[in-house]
Amino acid sequence: MKRFVFFISVLLSAGSLMAQSTVETVYLKNGGLVKGEIIEQVPGQSLKVKTKDGNIFVYQMDEVERIAKESQTSTTNVRHRGLDFGLGAGYDINTKGGGGAIVTELELGKRFSKNFYWGLGAGANFATTSGGGIVVPITTNVKTYFPLENSSLAPFAMLKAGYALNTDNTDFSGILLSVMPGLQFPLSKTVDMNLGAGYTHVIYDGGSGGSISIRMGFGFHKNPYKPKLPPVPTRAKGFQVTLEGGKMGLGGTYEGFLGNMVLSYKLNPHLSIGIGGGSDGVDIYKDDGWSATDIHSEETRKYDVDLRAEAFKAFLRAQYRLSDKRISPLVSCDAGFRFYGYWEGDKGKQPWFSYHTSNKEDVPSTGIFVAPAVGLSLRTFNNSYLELKAGLSYSPSMKDQTLEYEELGHEYHCERKKISLSAPYAMLSWTHTFGSRKR
Repeated sequence: MKRFVFFISVLLSAGSLMAQSTVETVYLKNGGLVKGEIIEQVPGQSLKVKTKDGNIFVYQMDEVERIAKESQTSTTNVRHRGLDFGLGAGYDINTKGGGGAIVTELELGKRFSKNFYWGLGAGANFATTSGGGIVVPITTNVKTYFPLENSSLAPFAMLKAGYALNTDNTDFSGILLSVMPGLQFPLSKTVDMNLGAGYTHVIYDGGSGGSISIRMGFGFHKNPYKPKLPPVPTRAKGFQVTLEGGKMGLGGTYEGFLGNMVLSYKLNPHLSIGIGGGSDGVDIYKDDGWSATDIHSEETRKYDVDLRAEAFKAFLRAQYRLSDKRISPLVSCDAGFRFYGYWEGDKGKQPWFSYHTSNKEDVPSTGIFVAPAVGLSLRTFNNSYLELKAGLSYSPSMKDQTLEYEELGHEYHCERKKISLSAPYAMLSWTHTFGSRKR
């Protein structure tokens, strides 16, 4: 315990010493800022700033909003660029019954201002008593910061809520609530350390339980003082790689999951063409697809058709993005061949006679398909796109089939209805464009 107190004292002292250092901060009108030493300034015209890592930036005065002297390490007192990633660990001490749990946490969130943070998290709590099991909490939390003047330290208050899933006994799963004050201070411009202690309560079916919670963690984020650089131009032409996956069918006869990879060329900001390949791992099912009629007694029995297919695909693709804005409607069409590989399901799901005749179900080995689609395209980065689209994949059906056979003194006439190999589909795609950046 003494070592722990000594360690915390050293960290707090280091934070105080770091807070004493000040640096000139140049706030830019484009939202960026630069911290360093102003080594040259021409009144009303320009200035030069030398950063701690030795880089020199030159700005015209009409680009500058204001100049101020600030703490060099007060990264806790500013809004963070982009998202924050958190990694933490700790211990929960049960208030009833003794024992506790070792806690691990992962979190993704956003520091919207110097005072407000919101995040989503998940983790795993490992009970230290035998038979305690593993609890998986899924939570959302809000932090309010109270930055200290002329200091890098930032006390905070955290409110967390979510659901705690007990993987060994779901009867002890329930709503999680936690209140925790703490202290944050920077280790660098991109890493913060967080210490906290509070109370956690879980309300489950038929009861509840509480614990004293101790946490230590690290937050990782972008450097808030790094100058905002000009964006990379969007490429109007170039080679593209697309990875995508989705769902085939809506409970019809041809249903399952699909995945594709496409290599294409972007001819202009709107049109791209290419080649692709992939597979459909699907179930082909039809109620009462088979009927077997005893020729002498005219007794008829009906059976379901239940096949599984791995359909490998090769196709051509054309896609048109209606505008070059960040969000745009799109249309696309794939056309090519499927190469089917079938295997039959469990015998209990198949017509029993299909296992006793030489005439197996007559299924195609290849087939053409055409798959038009419409959707939306979101440019997530200047040359990467996230696309959601839906359409109809059309392919010729498995034709009607009849067969006659005799077994155990009975003659049977069997018929199979036509089975569709077409289905609607929905797909999520990610595309990146390589090549020239000139428009």
